[in-house]
Parts: sequence; structure tokens; C-alpha cells
Amino acid sequence: MFTVPCSLSFSTWSLHLLFPFTIAGNSETYTPTDYILLSCGSSSNTISEDGRKWVTDERSKFSTSNSENTSFVSTASSQDHSVTQVPYMNARIFHDKFSYSFPVSPGLKFLRLYFYPVKYSGFDGTTSFFSVTTDNYLLLKNFSAYLTAEDTQAASLIKEFMVPVSGTEKLNITFLPSSNSLAFVNGIEVVSMPKNMYRNLQENSVSYVNSKTPFDSPDATAFETVYRLNVGGATVANVDDTGIFRTWRDDLPYIFGAATGITPSRFNVTVEYTEDTPAYTAPAIFYSTSRTMDDDPNINMKNNLTWNFLIDAGSNYLLRLHFCETQLEVPPIGQRVFDIFINNQTAELHVDVINWSGGNSIPVHRDYVLFIPSEGLSKQILWLALHPSKDVGSKYADAILNGLEIFRLNKSDGSLAVPKSCTEFESCTKGTAPRFPC
Repeated sequence: MFTVPCSLSFSTWSLHLLFPFTIAGNSETYTPTDYILLSCGSSSNTISEDGRKWVTDERSKFSTSNSENTSFVSTASSQDHSVTQVPYMNARIFHDKFSYSFPVSPGLKFLRLYFYPVKYSGFDGTTSFFSVTTDNYLLLKNFSAYLTAEDTQAASLIKEFMVPVSGTEKLNITFLPSSNSLAFVNGIEVVSMPKNMYRNLQENSVSYVNSKTPFDSPDATAFETVYRLNVGGATVANVDDTGIFRTWRDDLPYIFGAATGITPSRFNVTVEYTEDTPAYTAPAIFYSTSRTMDDDPNINMKNNLTWNFLIDAGSNYLLRLHFCETQLEVPPIGQRVFDIFINNQTAELHVDVINWSGGNSIPVHRDYVLFIPSEGLSKQILWLALHPSKDVGSKYADAILNGLEIFRLNKSDGSLAVPKSCTEFESCTKGTAPRFPC
């Protein structure tokens, strides 16, 4: 389990080697207007294993603080087999407040912070606690990269945010060590995104799950990526994304129980992108695989296809579910109809992907928002369950999902931070649905 995308030392192996595909319709690719890769602590510009070029932050134009007085650089004492040389083996360590300023265009930006929390010369990354802010948002508070990576059983991690930039056209990022501690970072990535990619919530009239209360998503909303999954398929690496370098991970670790369903795949898929779901929404290979239920409809009617996720309580969450019917045996409307439940609440009844999208191999997505109360606990289990709809006359008692994204939204004070990293949930034991908080 992980609370953010982590251990992003990606394999260069990619799914498109196994599943050829083509794209059609609104297939224009996205080229970021802002694209910055900063290798913190490196003495020179470098190229990572995925072929991307990183610039050094040594005497960088992006540094607004005096790096010689407030920070120093160091090299990791060891390299885990899962960790790439760039950007993880060098770090900039801060013993005082330190800021970077990135000139960017207005709009929502991906901000990815790379951490490899091990021992360095003159610095122990396993004992480091610090906070990170941007101009209007508290991203991390008293954060421990080591405890976060340990909880996710990864050697390294990335914290991914989507942060709005206003007319100042600058994204300022500040690191502040906690008392009697040092802060550090190995790499910083800033990437722009299409204007309405995650900002069309109001236009789609998104409401809270199981409620008619509309969800208000102002332009100032910031997001933290908690999970991004390629359902039914292997991990899709960042360089195989749609130009914004997201990573889509295997969903199998989050399936609840033994009912893992079936993972159908189709060769030579022609993905028909649309105006509502343009090509930058998700890569074509992402739609080549999916997860459905068992072949036996009698078994399906007695079970759910269920995922569970450990999340931080006390915040609003946005779930984006991705669908695309590529199985040729399910072309007509009304043949695969199912219900969606989130945290044992009805999110959607009588879902028919063909009806939503307009046909086979046409992708579509739906957004759902819910508030996760703390109930005295800082960690909760978020459940997502699909179940065949009853008494609708469909041929297949089945359900399907191609992908899932889960984001945590900032609170009213602009904070995305959660209480300091801890291991209170290490003793959490999974139970039975619908919900088992740690």
C-alpha cells in the first residue's frame, strides 16, 4: 500500500510491446508549456535512465536563497537496486529555510518532489523532518520521507501535487526544516497540463457521493495524487504517458479478497478519443486492459469486484474512474450494466459504459467526490466496489474498470499536509467489507 506514487525507478519495459494499438478521433498529443527537471545536489546536468534531461541546481537561476549559507550537497552512501542514479543519488540538504522559484505560465502544474531517505555524508535522511510550502499551500508538514517510504515498502518515493499558479507566473517552493532537524530533496519536477484536465468538475456538475450537494471546486483548488492505477494491466511508465509523465501502477495489490476477477486484453485496439475524453486523458495502451468479474454470472451476482485503499482522514477526495469497452462481444447498449459503490455508499446505479461513451473502444471517465471524516483516527480504509445491476435484463452479469485516480484536495486553509508521518497503521488488519479503519 502506498499513499502517494512512490519508488519511481521505472522499468523501461512498456506495455505497448505486447499490445499494439492505434488512436483516432481527438488524438492531438500534449506538449507541456512548462517542463522543468531539477537534479538537486548534482554538480552538472545529467540524463536519467528514462532518457530525460535534468539540470543541476548548483548556482541555479531557480534558487532564491543563498545556497552556500543555507544548504550543502551530499551523495547517498548506498544505492538500492530499485533506485536510479538520477535523480536519487545526490541530494541538497537544508539547515535553514530555502526556496526555489520557477517561472511558469498561469494554471495548474504538476509538482513532483523526489526523495531517497538514506544516510548521506554529513546527513542522515532517516531522521529528517521538514515542511514544504508553495505560495498559498502547505504541502507537507513535519514530514518524514523515511517513514513514508518505509510504510510503502519502497526505497524511494515521489510526492506528486497539482498546484495552481496565478498571474504572478511563478511557482515558489520552500523547504523548512523542523526543530533540531534538516530538510532535503533529491529532485524537483514541474510540468504543465491541459487547462481543463482536472478542472472541469463544475461543468460536469459533480456532487458528493450519495448526496445531491454539489461539489464546489474553485480554480484555487490544489490536489495531491494518492493513487493512480492501470486496472488489469502492468505499470505504465511515466515516459509512456500522454506528455505529462504520470505513472499508472498495477492495481492488483489493492484488490480485496480472492475475487480478483478477470483481466481481458485485446490486441490492435483503436482507441477513439473524443472531445470529452481527449488523447491526453490517459495513454492508449492504458485502455487495452481492464478488470472484469468472473465468467459465472451466478457467482458475480453474489460478489463485488472490490478495491481498498489506506488514506488520510479529514479531507475531501476526488475519485476519477476510467472506462473503455474494448471487448467486441459487448457492443450493444445494455449488455454489461453495473453499480458503483464508494465506502458503502451508492455512487452510481445502472452504469453502461457503451451508453456513456457511445460505442466500443471509446474511452470515458466519471468523477466522484466524498469527504472522509477522521472519526478519531488519522487513517481510514477507502473502499471501491462494483456489482452487476439487478433486474435490468443485461446479457452479462458483470462489471468493468480500466483505471482509477484518487486525489486528496486541499482544506479551506490551503493545507494538503497531514499529521507527521507515523506508523500507527502498521498493526492495521484487513477485515471484511465495507470498512475497516486502522
